[in-house]
Amino acid sequence: MSLFDYFQEQVQKLFLDLPGDEARRKRELLLYITEFWGAYVGWPIQKQSLKFFWLEECIEGENPFVAGTYSKILERVARAAMEGAEIRYESVVSQICRKGDGREKPGIGVKGGQVEEFDQVVVTTPLGWLKRNKSAFVPGLTKEVEKAIDSIGYGCLDKVSFLSPNGEISVLEVY
Repeated sequence: MSLFDYFQEQVQKLFLDLPGDEARRKRELLLYITEFWGAYVGWPIQKQSLKFFWLEECIEGENPFVAGTYSKILERVARAAMEGAEIRYESVVSQICRKGDGREKPGIGVKGGQVEEFDQVVVTTPLGWLKRNKSAFVPGLTKEVEKAIDSIGYGCLDKVSFLSPNGEISVLEVY
């Protein structure tokens, strides 16, 4: 049963004390609001498993399975940048340019068309954004990486992609 199926089942038990049309409108509004959860986690609630929902936390806190490992990965990935690189916040990124095709270093295209090159580029995005914006990577992602991104579902905890300093994308399977 999906998370949304569960909400549809449970919402029928609510607003029973209201007139028919008003109760129906409130149930529809509540179901509409539940879909925001899908936007928040990057995977539609119609496809999220109710059975494994207890594993699907997106905010650090009490999480018996994943939360601690994310912070260790982030610390390791960020170490070089935090030790001396210039960090720019609030830049609007329009594309992520991989090394290759005449480009000696990876780069970031910012709003306005300018591409800045760096020794290393670390990109973090919500899964939902990544699924909808694979075209932001220039040159395009390989078919294998696109397939991996399309196959990832929230709560599956199965693949993590890394862009290495030499511009290669690696996919790590996590069980």
